[in-house]
Amino acid sequence: MSYSGLLADYAPPASRRGPAVALGLATAIGGAIVVGVFSGLTSIQSTYAAILLGWVVGLVVCRAGSDHPAAAVAVALALAGSAIAGVITVCIGAIRFGHVPASIVAPHFWHAIPLLPHVIGWFGFACWALAALVSWQTVRRRGRKRSHARSTATEPQGRQP
Repeated sequence: MSYSGLLADYAPPASRRGPAVALGLATAIGGAIVVGVFSGLTSIQSTYAAILLGWVVGLVVCRAGSDHPAAAVAVALALAGSAIAGVITVCIGAIRFGHVPASIVAPHFWHAIPLLPHVIGWFGFACWALAALVSWQTVRRRGRKRSHARSTATEPQGRQP
């Protein structure tokens, strides 16, 4: 028996990895700007927001799938977003408290990177690690729940007498 007629109209689903990763990147950058500006202007160190940022990035990237590459992308984006937020916080702090003009700070923002360990401390780095873990788990678990829900919906319930 040949099944070629059944598969003639079958086309594999389109990959959603590119748009999901692009949206995850936009989410990480947007979240980093919001968290960095908030922390810089209020002088409240909001390293807890890195964990929230990791969760949101994981939610966005899980649309690409729940496999290991998608989870790794979510981890990289969560860490990058947290680092960008820290750099923005240090730059705004230099403008506010160091009275350095923004026209000087903006083109030399990479000088803020060595100051990050002193500004966020070990607790900040622990929150970055938790952000990475949360983004990994969000991608892996949300995809697993969806596939589990689909598989239980298609399985027969058992034999009915």
